Amino acid sequence: MTQKASVVSHEPIKSRVYRHAFGISPKYQRIHEDLLPELQATTTEHLAKDAGIQQMLHVTLANIRRNLPNLVSFVDSMVDHPLLKNFVSHCANPSLFGTALLENYPDLYDWLWAFDAGFRLLATGAPRFIPIPTLTRAQIARSRLLAALTAFHRALDAYEASESDQQQNQQQPQPSSDAPGWWRDLGDVSPLVRARADIYRTHGFPHTGRASADLALLWAMNANANPLVFWLALRIFASASSFCGDHELGATETTTTTKGEQDLLSRLRDEIAPHARATQPPPGTFAIPEPPTLTIDVSGLVNQCALLRACYIESLRVDSAPWALKKVLADFEIVESVEDAGGTGKPERYRLRKGEFADVAFDLHFKDPRVWERAETWWPERHLKGDEGAMPELGTVRGFGGGRAICKGRVFAEREVLAFIAGIIALWEMEPVGDKGWKIPRHGQATAVSVPKDDVRVKIRRRDLSAQKT
Repeated sequence: MTQKASVVSHEPIKSRVYRHAFGISPKYQRIHEDLLPELQATTTEHLAKDAGIQQMLHVTLANIRRNLPNLVSFVDSMVDHPLLKNFVSHCANPSLFGTALLENYPDLYDWLWAFDAGFRLLATGAPRFIPIPTLTRAQIARSRLLAALTAFHRALDAYEASESDQQQNQQQPQPSSDAPGWWRDLGDVSPLVRARADIYRTHGFPHTGRASADLALLWAMNANANPLVFWLALRIFASASSFCGDHELGATETTTTTKGEQDLLSRLRDEIAPHARATQPPPGTFAIPEPPTLTIDVSGLVNQCALLRACYIESLRVDSAPWALKKVLADFEIVESVEDAGGTGKPERYRLRKGEFADVAFDLHFKDPRVWERAETWWPERHLKGDEGAMPELGTVRGFGGGRAICKGRVFAEREVLAFIAGIIALWEMEPVGDKGWKIPRHGQATAVSVPKDDVRVKIRRRDLSAQKT
């Protein structure tokens, strides 16, 4: 949909989604719509510029380095989709909302995934009495998320007021008597969330309205990157037993590596070695082994690791199904291209009328065999350029949308995913459970990146790091 904004627009859809999915009250919606340009400008300022991205990456990388060596507690443990995506959330979300929110609401991510599973149903405005379990669970989860974020914003207001008073008196900020007693220091809340809170306070936007607006931010932070880490890790480790890492979408098994060929996993480990390195420190007191240490240079991963980025782009193509829904503001006509008309030779014409809706499903392009060779195959090498050292580009793989509605956090999301994947393959080995080999699950419907429709469990153990130099 390349029509001008005066012809088609996502703004009416955005308003509906905020009302029906994120639960903003009708009495606050007009105020929120007036605030949106300022909120979006602030969000772009922090997520699209290097200073804001680096601040969030600093927190996320610190959590990855601290927590990834302890992803599982036992030498040979099971890992599944929920565990991995919750782990990503646990490491990344403090870069936005700080640590106190999760400490006070340890079930936050369970609520978030229940909300995400029913997101499309919520967005339709379906009433609660419709007996669809996914919808009911999503509505309950949304109520809990909104209650948590309302409490968070009340506490943040109290903290900011206390901080302002204490700065005037040149003292450290203390918890305010107005804040709930269980909220600790909120000084690690990100500059982005605090800047948005400043806008809310300036315009007198109530806490319940803020909760809906920031539920959108929390959801966007997790809905794409977290499941993508799962798919990318699964496909890379599965490709250790397949030639060049390629396998059919939804296939139950992968093919066998040709003798003498280096598998994809080994090639990736060689590529990331200068930029993501796991080492085993010598034993500490009483010969108790220390956990491995992990160093990650995100800049090196982004600018020097062409194969890793090709894997990322290919998983966006294969494992995501984003869509763009727009409202038609004026009548216009779409004419089919000669190529699309095929053998008929007569392009079709489609007339869209004012008031109708148009849904652009990006995955139809992602899986189009006229565009992609072996379109149904996960094949990262398709994105590599002939020039050695040249980095692959997203091209038409618009996994984060496009145009004015493109995801503002896409740059951070890419760096976040590459950091997690590099850390995982540097530290861990994964094997399929059972004797039937790797199984790539079918795609389940989601809002952007697909979720696995089938249960997936793998065995995980730490790599032997004895050959690595400390």
